[in-house]
Parts: sequence; C-alpha cells; structure tokens
Amino acid sequence: MLQIRCKNNNVTKSFPEGTSLLDIYQEFEHDIQLPYPVISAKVNNVSQGLKFRVYQNRDVEFLDARDKTCSPVRSCSSSTRYAVVIIVTSRKRTTRH
Repeated sequence: MLQIRCKNNNVTKSFPEGTSLLDIYQEFEHDIQLPYPVISAKVNNVSQGLKFRVYQNRDVEFLDARDKTCSPVRSCSSSTRYAVVIIVTSRKRTTRH
C-alpha cells in the first residue's frame, strides 16, 4: 500500500500500487472543495494527467481549471508546440508575396 498525501487538505490516505490519480481524487473529492472541475494534479511538483498511475509514496496537489499551471498551452507537449510552430512558419512563408 502507498501513502498519498493530498496537499490540498494535508490528509494522507493509503492506496494500492498502480492507482490512478483519478481514483485517488475520487477518494479525496469530498474533503477538497474546489470551485471548478479538477483537470490535472501535481505529483511531487510535476504536472500529471489524471490517468497517471502512482507506484510510490507521493505528495499530490489536485488542480482545477482556474489554475494557471493547467493552461492548455502548458498541458501541450513540447513536440506538439514544435509542430505548431513549424506549420505556422511554413504557412507564413507561402502566403508572403
């Protein structure tokens, strides 16, 4: 069993190895009153999606839609951002006269 400490309310609970953040959130949901839907979490200060599975003791902070660290730009992987930059710059080159 793992020990997961929720930083939103400073409560620690036990979970089996491989539990997803979504399942962990559902256990803490009634103790955490966030005004917007939870869309991700920080696991030991690293942003992770709710499908992320935990295999070691961790500190978890659930983030709702208003949190600046959960913006779509930050959630986007660097490879996707790179692809968008390439597409935009190639279109600018072709539209110049």
